[in-house]
This record gives sequence, structure tokens and C-alpha cells, in this order.
Amino acid sequence: MKNITLIISLLVTLTAITSCKKKNSATTAAINFTEIAEGDTIAFGDTVHIEGTIEGNGELHGYQLQLIDIISAETLLTKNSETHGLSYVFDEHWV
Repeated sequence: MKNITLIISLLVTLTAITSCKKKNSATTAAINFTEIAEGDTIAFGDTVHIEGTIEGNGELHGYQLQLIDIISAETLLTKNSETHGLSYVFDEHWV
């Protein structure tokens, strides 16, 4: 099996990180990945497991998770959540 070196660039785009209500202070979030690390080598055809948490200091308005091959700039996986909450847990698989 040919090894493909993907420098996994997990861009968690928190474009809608602020709540729907107007507030004076900005909402910030801490993003922690518990599985998959930048620079991991993944064999062709293997399943990629992406797991982690997002915790905000206020109400969050969803998140977007993207898996991008930085060599080809191809977006391999996109997952969206529009749920409001103070924190999120994500657990995604890509084949």
C-alpha cells in the first residue's frame, strides 16, 4: 500500500463563534484535538479518525470542521454543526 504523507491541516472554522445576541465582549473558544496530530502519515485507504472538543467562554453558534490535503489544496472532508451551545464534542471518520 502506498503511503501518502498528508500533513493534516485541520481547520476548524469557527466563523459563527459569536452568539446571536449582541454583546460587548467577544466569545472565544479553546479547540483541543485528542486524536490525529499535524504531520501524521496515513496509509492510502486508511480511515482517518478526528476527535476533540471545542469549549467557549460564552454561547457558540456552531462550528465547521475541514480536512484539507495541503499538497493538493483539496478539501477531503467538511462537517458542519449549527447547534448553539457552550461546548461541542466532535468525533468524525473519513475513509
